[in-house]
Amino acid sequence: LKPSGFKPGAGGVRPSCCASAVAMEASEDASSQGRLLPALVKYAENTLDVRHLRLRPELRFGVLNYPGMGAEVGEELAEQLDVDLVCIFQVEPPPSRVHCRLYTAPGSDGGANAAVEVASLFGGSADEASFVLPSLQAFQHLWAGEAELRGGDSMH
Repeated sequence: LKPSGFKPGAGGVRPSCCASAVAMEASEDASSQGRLLPALVKYAENTLDVRHLRLRPELRFGVLNYPGMGAEVGEELAEQLDVDLVCIFQVEPPPSRVHCRLYTAPGSDGGANAAVEVASLFGGSADEASFVLPSLQAFQHLWAGEAELRGGDSMH
């Protein structure tokens, strides 16, 4: 898995300039976020990856590195895209823990239940459907590869 919006740099994985610039712009003025929401969602649509969770391969996730973006973007993406859940993550500076937040379309009871279940699989918060992983490697290991999805050799 090559996380969207990340590129390697000295000292580890860093957010790309585009995702950071868009996030900073949106956070400068709360009233501007309403006007920026369509642009933020469009940017996110173009940069996310669609993945399947290794432990729940029937679920389709839109996976996106989008530091600082809130529930509005996550919920809008979940509503507009053909995915079950949206996972917005960010990697903190060393020790490089990965914070993940799951979103569903507003009013999606089945999606909300799946988000809570997935968060609890990784010891996360059911209230916020979020969890923290110890490393980027652990985050990358969450997602099933193409061979696993086709029923090929499993890496378990």
